[in-house]
Amino acid sequence: MGAEMLTYTPEGSTANDHPVTMVLMVDDEMLQKYRKGDKSIPLAQFVHSFEISKFHAPGSEGKLVKPSNTEKLSVFGTKNDTEIVEFMIEHGILRNKHVKSKATMAPLSDVEKLMQAGRRVY
Repeated sequence: MGAEMLTYTPEGSTANDHPVTMVLMVDDEMLQKYRKGDKSIPLAQFVHSFEISKFHAPGSEGKLVKPSNTEKLSVFGTKNDTEIVEFMIEHGILRNKHVKSKATMAPLSDVEKLMQAGRRVY
């Protein structure tokens, strides 16, 4: 099971807003089955970790770091990781980046290469 980046940036955010892009590592095949209606699949089977990450700088590239509770509240209206995971599964964008581990802290150049090779799945 390869780790893929599921990202969420609040709607209406622009580059001037300095949006926070949240990241959750998931298995893309199982996520797509779940999204297509197979709700019998336990979240733990395709969510690599219930730990939410964010890109260090605004945007959707760079080093992954842990968001503050204030950032979680601002973006999701809660700081409860389980509720955030459920929200991201429904509303996140799958980046298809074939990341090697659950919470890879990749250098910017590696992430840029991954982003250039990706496709968007809603």
